[in-house]
Amino acid sequence: MPTSLPPTRAEFARTCRRNQRRILWMVLAFMLAFGAVGATVLLIPQDWISPLKDLLAFKVLVFGGFIGLMVGFLAGLIFLASKLEWRCPLCQKKHEGTTTYTLIATGRCPHCLESVWNEPELGHPTPAKNLAQPQHSQAEFESDTHRVRYRWQPVVRYLIAAAVVGLVACLLRPTLAAYWVQSWGPDTLPFLNPLLAAPSITIAFWSVIALSRDLDRQAAHIRCPCCSASLNGGRLTAITGNCHRCGSQVIADPLPRLATPVAQRLLTRAELITPRQRYHQMMPWGCIGGGGLAFAYFGLVMWGLDIPFRGELKPWHALVLSGAIVLQIGGVFAVEYWNSRRSCCPNCHRSLVPLAEYALASGNCPHCGHQVIADNDDDNSLVCYTSPA
Repeated sequence: MPTSLPPTRAEFARTCRRNQRRILWMVLAFMLAFGAVGATVLLIPQDWISPLKDLLAFKVLVFGGFIGLMVGFLAGLIFLASKLEWRCPLCQKKHEGTTTYTLIATGRCPHCLESVWNEPELGHPTPAKNLAQPQHSQAEFESDTHRVRYRWQPVVRYLIAAAVVGLVACLLRPTLAAYWVQSWGPDTLPFLNPLLAAPSITIAFWSVIALSRDLDRQAAHIRCPCCSASLNGGRLTAITGNCHRCGSQVIADPLPRLATPVAQRLLTRAELITPRQRYHQMMPWGCIGGGGLAFAYFGLVMWGLDIPFRGELKPWHALVLSGAIVLQIGGVFAVEYWNSRRSCCPNCHRSLVPLAEYALASGNCPHCGHQVIADNDDDNSLVCYTSPA
């Protein structure tokens, strides 16, 4: 059940951060528990397990233990996720996910656009980079964004195609398996199933991209005249009147800005847009770097240490695979963290780069709510900036 909002914006920001840390610690604890259980099972001598494999009680115990671990994790995750759901005291609608950042940065409800903490209005809108032409009125923008809807026809087409491709792969599997065994031997036969499933999985995943493109086509006329970024899907523009990509004013009659504390040092939009552009450009390199580390580690273990990967599963097999996964994920997070620290909030010292759209549109930090963008930012070099995202 969504809970009521804390009495102040600062307390709401601290509560959200505390709940996010609890979820991260819970996920880490589950990963450690799952790894510990798996390692314990692998370390048990096979002579002890072999006589018990055919017993129904043993199968029920193993299956029940796994299901219990998963159910416990999901129950705890749902409980903690419910702590991230809030209800607006004015319209009684629920806020969760990224809407909490909108609440912290603007102080207004993304649904009813009213101040949820009764903060005083400053009498002027959020300062913008420049005035984009032509501009929407608040009523026109609300009407245009409400006409955009999810349509499932593009998704259904791709899912039907994925099902057909999967059925054809199942029908051809016996023939392909015989050819596979004749060409590469029976030891490599387990690799055939992932190869046959890959086309169906790819087509099914592409349905998500098709759904996103359909939304973009419906909202083709709701774009920033300055940077051509889509203004559909978020409520930042409706609240601040500014584009969330370049900071230009795109609504002619925006809502008044709410009073918020000012950070000791204010940033310019250039200090956010340039690191954000580099952040998006470097994200693929994190995947490539992590994959290279994992591949090198896996190759070193297989060929350098001469560990056999055939026959029965051994404990060191799980350790080798776990190490490769850790290097892959660690490489991605290392590059992301290094790029995200290029611009931080002067007040709470948390990174603004991954959530730069909130600061660019509202001028405030999405983590603590303090003003971080200077009102007199007159750098004209960013007027025609086009976001890579």
